[in-house]
Amino acid sequence: MGFCGATLIGPDVVLAAMHCGGFLGSNVTIGGAPYKVIEQRRHPGWNPATYANDFFLFKLKSPVTSTTGATLTVNTDKNLPTPGQLVTTLGQGSTYFQGPSTGILWDVKIPVVGDASCKTSYGTSKLNTTIMLCAGATGKDSCQGDSGGPLVMRNGNNHVLVGVVSWGSGCGDAGYPGIYACVSAVTSWITAVACNEWRSTVNGVFTPPPIATPTRAPTVPTRSPSSPVAPTRRPATCTPLKVEFRSDRWPKESSIYLRAGTQTIWKYTSFEIDTSYEWTTCLSTSTCTVLDVTDNYGDGLADNGFVKVTFGTKVLYNGYDFKHGFYVNLGKC
Repeated sequence: MGFCGATLIGPDVVLAAMHCGGFLGSNVTIGGAPYKVIEQRRHPGWNPATYANDFFLFKLKSPVTSTTGATLTVNTDKNLPTPGQLVTTLGQGSTYFQGPSTGILWDVKIPVVGDASCKTSYGTSKLNTTIMLCAGATGKDSCQGDSGGPLVMRNGNNHVLVGVVSWGSGCGDAGYPGIYACVSAVTSWITAVACNEWRSTVNGVFTPPPIATPTRAPTVPTRSPSSPVAPTRRPATCTPLKVEFRSDRWPKESSIYLRAGTQTIWKYTSFEIDTSYEWTTCLSTSTCTVLDVTDNYGDGLADNGFVKVTFGTKVLYNGYDFKHGFYVNLGKC
């Protein structure tokens, strides 16, 4: 993915790091071939200040047909890997701190570092070991350009994905292992997006649920004109949502989604340069709906670009400097 790595976790699903930014509408390279990204979802718990939940999912326009003979599954066991266990990280990034990317896929075996030892190095303000894991040794580490790539438990050509390259101090510095986003902490989110929403398959672990076949309802006798008519049910109360958006000079970087569960209500990924838009709808406050505003590049909106979100009478967001983007939870979440 150019300046970052990623992992193909299904025929048309890629898992990467949120801090690398979005690729919606762009091509990523897999096995030397380009594949276009047609959907993307960042983890709703992403925090750029702490790198918490550093995950980005991408759906490809077409499945990857080439194979290396290796298999990969996604780890669902929160007890694995264990401290001291050897795991493998792979990438095409630098082989030393701030060095150039190699353009060649390297791999290195590194030991998993226990939570207590890792907290001694990094403290607790940024390191959250419920959603992060530590691995590395002096001179053995992932580095710049490897972000988003895999950390796997490896048995020959059978790989189990346990982490995503996220952050760390230096590269292979003594006492400072690399920090990886922990995959087993977000398997329910991967399932919800990749399987339930995109109806894709995640290797060896998740398959999309079958689409229910509607059954014909029994015929109900028509009520005669002389029979009393039941009162009409009043519509459920809802709260108006209004989104005002003005694009900047780089409109291909922006996307706006409104989702209720697995249903996508709005999907806007194509804008004109320096153009104003406005969308309104009415949402039930008894269900959870999420508004997702994303900037692929990670610098928000430039020039006169802005986003204003109004829910009922309350302004929930009004600005432009949202970096990679923001989520707004609407209703009962």
